[in-house]
Amino acid sequence: MMKSSSIRPNYVTFLRVLCACNHAGMVDDGYRYFNKMEHVHRIKPMMIHYGAMVDIFSCAGHLKEAYNFITNMPIEPDPIVWRTLLSVCSIHDANDVKEVQDEVRKRLLELEPKRSGNLVIIANMYAEVGMWDKAANVRRVMKDGRLKKICGERSIQLGGSIRRFYYGDDSCVDLEGTYELLD
Repeated sequence: MMKSSSIRPNYVTFLRVLCACNHAGMVDDGYRYFNKMEHVHRIKPMMIHYGAMVDIFSCAGHLKEAYNFITNMPIEPDPIVWRTLLSVCSIHDANDVKEVQDEVRKRLLELEPKRSGNLVIIANMYAEVGMWDKAANVRRVMKDGRLKKICGERSIQLGGSIRRFYYGDDSCVDLEGTYELLD
């Protein structure tokens, strides 16, 4: 409908299309739309679009493709992109997952060595495959560094800045205004 009207897609349109492709398992279509975004519609992909593509590849079990996509991005991948791939690695049980998982784990810890959420994911992954010594070691690193798991952390981007929210934290300066905005 947009193609036949005068309405032009924007970066949000493509983000929604990529999310729809992900939910429908349409890897090839997602990649095709991602490429059309810049080459046909002259919309430069943002980190969130790259993250959506990593999610599309990852959820379909194409972990090596997701890893290669990240390493060939024209912009420096952020920790969220790496975390997206790492969290999906535990779902898939292929032989090549361990190789990807180890590299992603290394990259993520280089970027955010003290982020407790990353360490929790890593400890849980070790525990899931029965590597109890490694899981305990990661938990020990957390304990020694006085790092605690932050429950229910979420973030949104507003006007170029990122706002973080935590479950049960009502210390926000404008809590009511924030809830109104979210509603």
